[in-house]
Amino acid sequence: MVDIDKDKLAKLSPEDRIRKLKELEEDNKKQIAEAEKLIKSSEEEIKKDRIERLISVPETRKVDISELFEKPQSELEQKAKEAPEEESPEKLKYMVNEAYEEARSLSYEEPTTEVRNKVDALGERLEKINYRSLTSEVADKVVATRTIIYKLKKYQGQEAPKW
Repeated sequence: MVDIDKDKLAKLSPEDRIRKLKELEEDNKKQIAEAEKLIKSSEEEIKKDRIERLISVPETRKVDISELFEKPQSELEQKAKEAPEEESPEKLKYMVNEAYEEARSLSYEEPTTEVRNKVDALGERLEKINYRSLTSEVADKVVATRTIIYKLKKYQGQEAPKW
């Protein structure tokens, strides 16, 4: 705000004095409006500072993008995934027939180390098959295949499996 010099104003003519006072009044109004704007902006800054102090900034952490696309699995889903698949009767029948045919073809070959390894692998594969709940035809094939494997091992001088 501008200080009013009363001596200078008294020396002016009345019209000039009114004009000068009106100019001073306008200047004062502008300064008051500016002061009010500054007050409002200062109050807003104070509010922001208070809010910033109340709100803590979260810690940054490394993000593995692959985690964002993984579906969380429940314990039940995990157990189901880990459980061995039950094989269909058709698949078991196919596996037994395949093992039987392989055992028959091995019985005509010379007893080499490779043939012995194949017989061992066939025996192990046959042990894993759960055939008891299947038809008698499949069970008979399993027994026949085991018999062939037994005779092959006996003929080759290996220890016969104990089923």
